[in-house]
Amino acid sequence: MAMPHGVEILDDGIVTYSTDQVTYKLESSDRSTFSESVKPSVNIFPVGMGEGPVNMMLEVYPEPNSQFLLLTTSDELREDMYFEIYDEKGTLINKEELMGIQTEIDINDLWPSSYFIRVKNGAMGEKIFKVVKR
Repeated sequence: MAMPHGVEILDDGIVTYSTDQVTYKLESSDRSTFSESVKPSVNIFPVGMGEGPVNMMLEVYPEPNSQFLLLTTSDELREDMYFEIYDEKGTLINKEELMGIQTEIDINDLWPSSYFIRVKNGAMGEKIFKVVKR
C-alpha cells in the first residue's frame, strides 16, 4: 500500500504522521533571540479489540496537516456502527455514527494530548485506537 508523504507504519502497528515544520522565534527587549523548530505529529496506536471480528484501519488525512482522521472500514457498513472519542481521563468527547466505508473525524478542536477512539460494530465487536495529537 502506498503511503502519503509523512506517513509511516512501524513494525508494531503504530502509524506515525508528521506535518510541516513550524519555527517559533522569541525576541526579548534586549534584542536577544531564541528560536526552536517543532514538527507536529499524530501517532495512532491500535490498543485493543472486543470479542467479535471488526476489520478496520485508521488513516490520517489530509496531507500535509492533521486536522482530521479518516476512519476506514472494510466491514460492510451497518446501521449500528459508530465511533466514540475519549480523553485520557475516560471522558466521552464525541460520539457519531459511521457515515460510510470512510468517515472523517475532525480533531482540529482537540487539545494536544492522547485520545482513545472506540469503534463499535453492533454486537459483532469493537476496536479501540489510541491517538496522540501533538
